[in-house]
Amino acid sequence: MGEAATMLMALRETFTLRQISKGVGYSISYVSDISAGRRLPSVAFCEAIAQWMGGTEGVRQAWHLAGARAHGWYLPSSGSERYE
Repeated sequence: MGEAATMLMALRETFTLRQISKGVGYSISYVSDISAGRRLPSVAFCEAIAQWMGGTEGVRQAWHLAGARAHGWYLPSSGSERYE
């Protein structure tokens, strides 16, 4: 299971799929598929869920990193590693 799926499963401890899907503006089936690892999150979905969760820089970064990694990109976890 990918990082985004794990993050969604953690949210599902507090919110229902219906609440999450309504909050981010995506269908229940789309959110469920990401949560189950059957679908990869889009950049737009990552941004929508980050905004729904408060839009702080840390939340946005976590969701965008999870989404990028789901698509096979290697990205460092912290800002201490830089690409040249």
